[in-house]
Amino acid sequence: MVQLSAALLSLTGEAALLAKGGKILFANDAACSLLGPTCREKSLAALLGREIAGMQAPSFVGEAEAGGQRVLLRIKSLDGGTRVIFITPRTTVEALVGDSFLYALRTELMQLGTGVS
Repeated sequence: MVQLSAALLSLTGEAALLAKGGKILFANDAACSLLGPTCREKSLAALLGREIAGMQAPSFVGEAEAGGQRVLLRIKSLDGGTRVIFITPRTTVEALVGDSFLYALRTELMQLGTGVS
C-alpha cells in the first residue's frame, strides 16, 4: 500500500507527503523543493508542528508554517494509520482565490447553495 501510494504521489506536481506514526515515509520532489532536501529525514512534527502531527481526525484542512512560509494542508488518513498530506503555499492559494474566473465561479456556487437551502 505504501509503495503504491508513494508511486502515485510521485506523479503529481503538487507537494505531497506520506506519513505514518509521525514519520515521513515519502516526500515527492515538489515537497522536497518546498520543504528542503532533508524533509524526508525529519518527523512530521518537525516539519508541520506538533498540533498538525497530533490531529486525530480522519481528514482535515489546516494551515501551518513550513519551509519558511505559511502553507495550506489537506490531510487524509488511509488504512493502517498512513496519512497523505498535500501542501500548497499560501501565496498560491491567494493567487487562485484572486483569479476572476474562480471568484465568479465561487459566487455562483454560493448563490446555488443559498437557493437550495
